[in-house]
Amino acid sequence: MRLKDKIAIIVGAGQSPGTRARVSGKSRAEIAALRDAEVPLRKRMGTAWDVANAALFLSSDEANFITGVALPVDGGALVKIG
Repeated sequence: MRLKDKIAIIVGAGQSPGTRARVSGKSRAEIAALRDAEVPLRKRMGTAWDVANAALFLSSDEANFITGVALPVDGGALVKIG
């Protein structure tokens, strides 16, 4: 394994409000709005595209000096204060 291969992507809240809607009795739209409000950056949950774009960047030549990192793709949830 090359050193560059030692990279992790930490995935934050994603668009999957259906399960919580069934459990809580609230609509999918209500659950999605509540979860969106919790994400500091852009006030929306992440998508699979957000994670895919991070992976594409890390595998690109533009990231050739990046190694040994855990990259959060969570809209700022890890740094949210309060």
